[in-house]
Amino acid sequence: MRRSPTFKISKPASRRLVARMEIIERLQRKRPEIVHLFDELVKIVPEGVYLTQLKEIGNKLEYTGCPVQHPGIDVHAEHRRVRVDG
Repeated sequence: MRRSPTFKISKPASRRLVARMEIIERLQRKRPEIVHLFDELVKIVPEGVYLTQLKEIGNKLEYTGCPVQHPGIDVHAEHRRVRVDG
């Protein structure tokens, strides 16, 4: 029966690895929140607007967008803040 090889990792490398694993776990826990957020964005952003920037500030989401075909939409989408509860 073959044994799996074992590796020795230095303490700093081990700490970095654990930190990366924690980041991955945190992102995986937040995945449903992100899906919900994008579902809500589809409802909020007017038709004919594409987003150029998305920024999270505390519990708020700030987005900037540009109109695709409708010149009047840019006033609405230029700078709108949306509260993100979570």
